[in-house]
Amino acid sequence: MTVEEPKVIDIPAFNKREGRLYLVISDHLGWGENEEEHHLLCLQAKVNAYLHFVESGQLKEQLPDWSGFPITIKVAAKYLPRGEGTKFHKLVGKIVEDAGFTYELEVDRSKRRAAAVRR
Repeated sequence: MTVEEPKVIDIPAFNKREGRLYLVISDHLGWGENEEEHHLLCLQAKVNAYLHFVESGQLKEQLPDWSGFPITIKVAAKYLPRGEGTKFHKLVGKIVEDAGFTYELEVDRSKRRAAAVRR
């Protein structure tokens, strides 16, 4: 299950301590020149599918024990976004928050360090 499969909820995870449901998007795609457009389209489709999953009532049907809790849509990314990817995450974060949920981007720590060294 990955960002390239828009009709699949990659990882639904309930955090008991926080009382929060995380709907996690597994994002392995890169941000190179030849990858950016495909990556953005995949992320857009996936986030839209996650919002639809919650707003259409599918969450309540498929995960009834977890419905009613605060929801965070979380992108677990392998690579640090850059360029349009950075703009995308800021814009989508606002859209998701306007819909009543929270949005998080978590980048693989080893990739964050590598990006910092290259700068």
